[in-house]
Parts: sequence; structure tokens; C-alpha cells
Amino acid sequence: QSGVQFVFETLPTVERLTPTVMVSGFGTGSTVTVVGRQFLARDDLSCRLGSTEVVKAVRRSVSELSCLFPARLSGNNTVEISNDGHHFSSNGRMVNIVQHLSLDRVEPNRTRTTGDTLVTVWGRGFSRSPYTKCQLSGQTVSGTVLDNMKMLCH
Repeated sequence: QSGVQFVFETLPTVERLTPTVMVSGFGTGSTVTVVGRQFLARDDLSCRLGSTEVVKAVRRSVSELSCLFPARLSGNNTVEISNDGHHFSSNGRMVNIVQHLSLDRVEPNRTRTTGDTLVTVWGRGFSRSPYTKCQLSGQTVSGTVLDNMKMLCH
């Protein structure tokens, strides 16, 4: 007997993320809450976004933690969790980080309250998504992104 001990641990698993869409470009970044299993109370508890961006995780419980990702990131990325900073989960969930939006112009700038007017919005940072929505006078309506500078609200 050599006296060398090995510890085998189950890798953490990721069940869901909140939110699944975040906006980049704000201050220090965006926080995502991760719900899963086997999140251990360790100094090396980590979150990985995509294949390279690793940040320290804050453990809330054995099944919940939060990760603050830098503001410069964007696109669809998988979030994986590690208890030791080296061995990561392999069943991560996707988060879509979209650019900060800016609005330049809306036409027409007045409409009837019946909601049957097509509104065109010009700006920067629009990205296509099946979840695109517009909020007009407190009403949420569907939206269609034509390109990164123009969208329609119906």
C-alpha cells in the first residue's frame, strides 16, 4: 500500500439558466443564475462560458449558483460548471448574450391605440431571434429584425 489516496467526485450538472438571454455592454457584465446538482462549497467553484471564459461562481446552495460574465462577450454560448476549476460539467445550457441596443428613430412616431399599425425602428445592435418583442405604449407586440440596424414591430 503506497499511502496515496484518490477521491472520486461526481461532476456537477446544469439543469437550467436564468436568464437565457442577456444584454452585453453594461458596466461590469451580466449575471446568470445556474440551477443544477452537485455544486460544492469550494474556492475553485467556477463557471465557464463557451470554451474559454472562466469566472468564479458564487454558491447559493447545493443546487444554485450565480456567475458574473464580462460585458464584452456576445453570441450563443454554453455555460458549464466546475467544482475544482479544471473538470467541467458536460451537459451545459445555452445563454444568448446580445449587444446593447440603441434606438435612433421610430416611424411613425404616433399611431392609433388599436395596435394595427406597423412600426419601423432604426438603431444599432438588433439581432434575429424567435423571441423578438417590442413594447409600444405599454403593450408587448411581436417584432421582426430585418438587420442589425432595422426592425419591424407588428
